Amino acid sequence: MAKTGSCFICGLPSNGKRGASWERCDPCAAKNNGRAQAKWRAANRDQVNATQNAWRTKHRERLNAEKRAWAKANPELNAATKRRHQLKKQYGLTQEEFEAMLASQGGCCAICDSTSPAAKNWHVDHDHSTGAVRALLCNLCNVGLGSFRDSPSLLLAAE
Repeated sequence: MAKTGSCFICGLPSNGKRGASWERCDPCAAKNNGRAQAKWRAANRDQVNATQNAWRTKHRERLNAEKRAWAKANPELNAATKRRHQLKKQYGLTQEEFEAMLASQGGCCAICDSTSPAAKNWHVDHDHSTGAVRALLCNLCNVGLGSFRDSPSLLLAAE
């Protein structure tokens, strides 16, 4: 075993950061710490999750204050992040898939060919019973379809 003050792995003088028999020199710490920690975390996933959840609960007010401050300082990035999460959670679309879908529609509404969403964002038209994404619509077409409760027979009856 290495003496106190020397690296327990290679025996060179330690950085003194760990104390007692666990001291390591900087090269050994850099080489081994990440691998050992990742391996331990993978083997003890439940304990890691419980520890992280307890820490977040204890520091919830501070974390929320930091989030609010970041959102206020980065409004454009915050809006883009929220939109990206909404697309993934509600429709299963990544931002790249959304942009590819818009490009495949020629950058316009799938119904009226408008090149402006007439709102902040394009609306994702989807089947409410299956959740399947159909197309991207401008705000006016989305509201129109919603008014007809997504019913083809009601839409045809309006002719």
